[in-house]
Amino acid sequence: MVFTRTDIVYTRDKSVAAILSLFGRSVFFEVHTPPSRVFLRAFKRARGLVVITENLKEILQDRGIPTHKMFVCPNGVDVEQFDIALSKDEARKRVGLYRDKIYVGYVGTLRTLGMEKGIRELMDAFVIAKRAISNICVVIVGGGEGGISGYKQVLKEKNISQEDFVFVGTRPHEEVPIYMKAFDVLVMPFPRTTHYAYYMSPIKLFEYMAARRPIVATSLPAAKEIL
Repeated sequence: MVFTRTDIVYTRDKSVAAILSLFGRSVFFEVHTPPSRVFLRAFKRARGLVVITENLKEILQDRGIPTHKMFVCPNGVDVEQFDIALSKDEARKRVGLYRDKIYVGYVGTLRTLGMEKGIRELMDAFVIAKRAISNICVVIVGGGEGGISGYKQVLKEKNISQEDFVFVGTRPHEEVPIYMKAFDVLVMPFPRTTHYAYYMSPIKLFEYMAARRPIVATSLPAAKEIL
């Protein structure tokens, strides 16, 4: 590949960017995390950097990468996949949810890069909300059975009914927009870590927005760039 004639190379792989930039290739690198010292020179040699958050751009600027080389472009989704013409009642009928419940929904994986995504904190928030809203229910869409089993044990420890805090597991992709339409509120309870606060551009958030449902999210700089 190194010796193949190309006008532009676009990559997310740091090693590819580093090697090709040494050969004078016109490399554009999509940046999701700050580089180590080893790769910082490669970033500086790149023709351009596509950065997924403003905060990440500022970090790179502080490390000596010129502003004119960077373009901020958050992640995104196909809006038409999630803004489906389906009422809340019809969506609930399709996925087997009750009409008389207040449903708080979380959709997506339960961990990123080995880090939890706030499900335990959501349990604590649920306990508080349940005191004021007796018919509230949380539904978690996503996560393999291996990860879910640990959280079900936490539910027992917190004395939370699995009928009120439901894990439905991984569902076919075509069902995801239906679940989103069935919920009253969608949540993104990410903990305050460096990754979630400054580096993430969660596709989940854009899917939620496309579904046209109210969103409750942790007050993190990366999320506040969008919401």
